[in-house]
Amino acid sequence: MRSIPINFNNFCVFDLETGGANPHKCEITQIGAVIVNRNSLKIIDEFEAKMKPEDTNAIEDGALQATGFTREQIATFPETAIVWPTFVNWVNKHNKKNNVYNAPIPAGYNIIGYDMPIIRRYCKKYKTAWDEERQDQKLFSQVYKFDVLDHMWYWFENNPDLEKLKIEYLLRYLGFPEDIVAGSHDAINDTKNIAKVMIRLIKMARHMTEPDSTGKRKLEMRGALANEF
Repeated sequence: MRSIPINFNNFCVFDLETGGANPHKCEITQIGAVIVNRNSLKIIDEFEAKMKPEDTNAIEDGALQATGFTREQIATFPETAIVWPTFVNWVNKHNKKNNVYNAPIPAGYNIIGYDMPIIRRYCKKYKTAWDEERQDQKLFSQVYKFDVLDHMWYWFENNPDLEKLKIEYLLRYLGFPEDIVAGSHDAINDTKNIAKVMIRLIKMARHMTEPDSTGKRKLEMRGALANEF
């Protein structure tokens, strides 16, 4: 029985707090990230930093309300030109072969629609981990990604138990203590919480699909659609 998963890349679960709702123009104010080992599914490293946008005047009131930051606080954050390369170096530390095929798999909550477009913009703008030929970031895997929001939609698209798919509603539904739910919209707190959800989902999938000592699986995928033809 195979004991090592097919996946050879660690996961990088991350969350970006920003100064606006538009991922194509907003600027980052905080980064939170953790590395989850692909085999043990344990957090093995973490990163957190606040970051001063180049245009502080563009920060939206709604963003301040969500994060709890004030414009005065943000004005004292370290410059983007310092923090962003530091984050890139931290992620690359977990890319053992230093190529896009071994880059960590990006994971988070709504990263496909929101965080990843921002990552691409920053990689291109600051000329860090940018693939000129493919016109894409090479900080993370360009093939695989794990968006917990999509997975939650699959689980609850026909289930009214979860009122909304916002992070705080999800955490409360899954049994997180109220003091942890109250800490939502802080990048490192959200990152750690979403990492726990992702780990739970992966463990469930492995439990259902990995063979036991007799070679049987609780959920057999091989030939599962044969009777459709």
